[in-house]
Amino acid sequence: MRTTLFILFGLLVALIGGVVAWVLAGLITGILVAVIALGLATWAARREAGTAGSAIAGLVILLVAALGLAAWQGAAVARALGDTSGPVASADPIQLASANEKLGEAEASAGFRIELDEDELTALVQEALGEAETPLSAINFDVDDESRVLSFEASFRSGDLNITGAVQVTAQRGGIDVELLEVDIGAMTIPGVISDAVQDIVAGIADFSGALAEAGASIQAVDYTATSLVLTGTSRNGAVLTSDALLGSLRERASQLGAAVDPPPERLGPGRVNGVAEDGASYVVALGDSLAANVGVAEARDGYVSRFHTEVERRDGATYGLRNFGISGETSGSLLQGGQLEEAVQFMENNDIAYVTIDIGANDLLGHLGSPDCEDDLT
Repeated sequence: MRTTLFILFGLLVALIGGVVAWVLAGLITGILVAVIALGLATWAARREAGTAGSAIAGLVILLVAALGLAAWQGAAVARALGDTSGPVASADPIQLASANEKLGEAEASAGFRIELDEDELTALVQEALGEAETPLSAINFDVDDESRVLSFEASFRSGDLNITGAVQVTAQRGGIDVELLEVDIGAMTIPGVISDAVQDIVAGIADFSGALAEAGASIQAVDYTATSLVLTGTSRNGAVLTSDALLGSLRERASQLGAAVDPPPERLGPGRVNGVAEDGASYVVALGDSLAANVGVAEARDGYVSRFHTEVERRDGATYGLRNFGISGETSGSLLQGGQLEEAVQFMENNDIAYVTIDIGANDLLGHLGSPDCEDDLT
C-alpha cells in the first residue's frame, strides 16, 4: 500500500513539476524534472520509513516550489498582457516616411512589388502600436530568409517583461496571414495552448497589409530576402487591364517574335442585353475582372458577357436573365475577399442558374511583371 501511495504521489509531482519546468525552461527541462520526480518516488517506495520520509519531504518541497514559481511567473505574464496604460515608443520618422512612400506608390500602381526592410517594418508596426489597444510598447523585427520567418523582440507597456518570438508571413486569398510560430514571455516558453492568447496581439501588430487592403490592394505573394520582406500584388486604384490593352499587348508581343499573327475572326455579334442585368426565370451569371465589367468596349452589348449570353440563348432556344458581377481591376484574391464572390453566391442561392462564367487572374500577373525574374527572362 505504501509503495502505491509513493508512486501515485511521485506521478503527481512529476506531472505538475514537469509542466511547470516545460513552461519556464522548455520541453527538455520539463522531461528531466518529471523523470527525477518519478525516480525519487520509486526509490522512496523501496527504502525504510525514515529514509522514505526524507524523500517524501523532498517531493513536497519540489511540488510547492514548482507551484509557487508558476504562480509568480503566471501573475507577471497576466499583468503584462493586461496593461495597456503605459507609454509607447515613437517610430523612427525617417524609416516610417520611407515605408509610407513605398506603400503610397503601391496604392497608385496596377501592379506593385515593394520591398520593406527590417527598419521599415519595425517603424510601420511601431507606429501602429501607438494607435492600438495593445500591451506592447516597442518592437523590433529581424528577417530570416533561410527559414522564411520574422523574428521579433518586444517590450510590454508595464515595463516588467520582454517578449521574443517568430512569425511567418504568407499570402492567403489576396491578403496576408500572420502565423505565430513561437513566443517566450520573460522566462516562460509559452506552450501551444497558452500561445493562442498571444496570437491575436502578434497577428494584429504584424499586419503590414492593412493600409494596402483599405486601398483595394490584393497581395499575390510574400517573399523574404536577407534583410527585407517583399510584397507583390495589385491595386484597384491603378490602371486596369482592358480587352483592347490585352489584345494590343498580344499583337505587339507576336510581332516581336518575327512572325505575323492574325487575330481570330469575330464569330459572335453584339449581345442582346446592353447592360449588366436583366430579369429572367433562369440566369446567366458572370464573375470576373475588367473584361467581364465591359471596360474597353463602347457598349455593354459588345462585351463578351452579353455576347455569350445571347449565344447560349440562341443555342438552347431559350430566354435567360443576366446578372454580371464583374468588377474592374479585380484579382483572384480580391474576388475572394472583396465581396464579389459572396454577392454572386447569395444571388445564385436564391435564383435558378443556367450558366456561370468566370474570368480572373490576368491582373494577378501585373505585380510580378516587375520582378527581377521576369525582367531577366519573361518565360
